[in-house]
Amino acid sequence: MYNLFPTRSDVNSSRGNSPFGVVVRVDRLWDDASGSKVGGDADGLRVFEPRLVHKGNVARAMFYFSIVYSLAIDSKQEVSLRSWHRLDPVDEAELARADKIAAKYQKNRNPFIDIPAFVDRISDF
Repeated sequence: MYNLFPTRSDVNSSRGNSPFGVVVRVDRLWDDASGSKVGGDADGLRVFEPRLVHKGNVARAMFYFSIVYSLAIDSKQEVSLRSWHRLDPVDEAELARADKIAAKYQKNRNPFIDIPAFVDRISDF
């Protein structure tokens, strides 16, 4: 459940299977300048960039998923996720959500929420 978040259906549909990344050419923006957006990255590839207040949550969910399921994150996407992890640190709401997931459903923890410095100890997700 650490990688599941409620989303607006129009935002989720527009993201599709696009990887996460930094949008430099906006095709679609939701809400305002700090909202989610989809478009081209610096290399012209279609990427999705979550809203500012959710970037760290997405990064930590992706790191958890990578470690638990032994699935690699491509290096380009990993650069963005690491940046977002630092830009949007764990807050009380994310910690409370993780506590509920661990206690009620999964009986395990996302170590990147509990000890954010673990990200820096892993050289390649």
